[in-house]
Amino acid sequence: MREGQRAVELRPPSKDTWLGVDMVRNLAVVYATLGEADSAVKQLRLLLTVPSWISVPGLRSDPTWDPIRRDPGFQALLRPEG
Repeated sequence: MREGQRAVELRPPSKDTWLGVDMVRNLAVVYATLGEADSAVKQLRLLLTVPSWISVPGLRSDPTWDPIRRDPGFQALLRPEG
C-alpha cells in the first residue's frame, strides 16, 4: 500500500496526465480489492475531477469495482451530482 501511495506522490495526474492517472487508478483498484471502499472512492473521486479516461459509465460497468459497488460512497460517485 505504501508503495502505491508513494507512486502516486511521485507521479500525480497533475504532473503526468497519462501515467499519473494510471497510478491513481491502480491504487484505487488495490483499495477496492482489499475492501477499503473509502480509500478507493477517494482515489476515484480524484480521477473524475481531472482529465482522464475514467468515467461514471465506466465505473458502472467495470467489474473491477464489484467489491465496493454497494458502498454508499461508491454509489454517490455514480449519481449525477457525484
